[in-house]
Amino acid sequence: MTKVVTKLRHLRLQAAAKRGTPLPMQEVANATGMLISRINYLELGKFERIDTRELLALSAFYSQQLDKLVDIADILSFDEQRETPLAV
Repeated sequence: MTKVVTKLRHLRLQAAAKRGTPLPMQEVANATGMLISRINYLELGKFERIDTRELLALSAFYSQQLDKLVDIADILSFDEQRETPLAV
C-alpha cells in the first residue's frame, strides 16, 4: 500500500536555518490559519487527509520563508514501500 510522506518538518527546519532563528510551529500555525495541533499532526504524518486549502497555505508560507517556489511535491511524496505514514 502506498503511503503519503510529509516533508513539512524538513521545510520548517530549512526555513529556520535560512533565517538563523527557530521557526516555531505556532508561527506556522498563525501564518497559515491552521491550529498548531494540525501542524504537528501534518509534520508527524498522522493524518488521513490534507485539505487543498491547507496545502496552498503551507506552500505560500514556505515559498515566502525560503524565497523559492514550494509546491505540493516539496510538501508531500509517496512511499510505496511503507505501510505506515512517515514524517521527514
